[in-house]
Amino acid sequence: MNPFKEYVQLSLKGLKNLDKVLEGVKNETANKFKTLSNKKKEIISTRMDICLDCPYNSINAQSSEEYRQLTGNQYSSSRPELHCSLCGCITTFKVASLSSDCGIEEWNNNNPHKKLPLKWQAIK
Repeated sequence: MNPFKEYVQLSLKGLKNLDKVLEGVKNETANKFKTLSNKKKEIISTRMDICLDCPYNSINAQSSEEYRQLTGNQYSSSRPELHCSLCGCITTFKVASLSSDCGIEEWNNNNPHKKLPLKWQAIK
């Protein structure tokens, strides 16, 4: 798929969850400037570790048998940044949005007959 088309679709979807997207951007920016609390840094780091090992992240999904069995296809994307193949979110911002659930939530919402367990959940 054309990366421009992918980003347009992602942007339209992101507008529906703008508060969560902005929370992720804010926390990731604070983390880069070393103003994020240690507790939040720890949560974000743990989530990122989980995502890096996940068969559904954009890198792993390209050769993941789990992804192929789940969707019936091999994952392909023109986007260069690490992202979730199930929800499309950029991983660095998704894990930093502490009020967000793992991207599997979107898969479950769209595929109620093939629900998967979340790898991590929102902090309430």
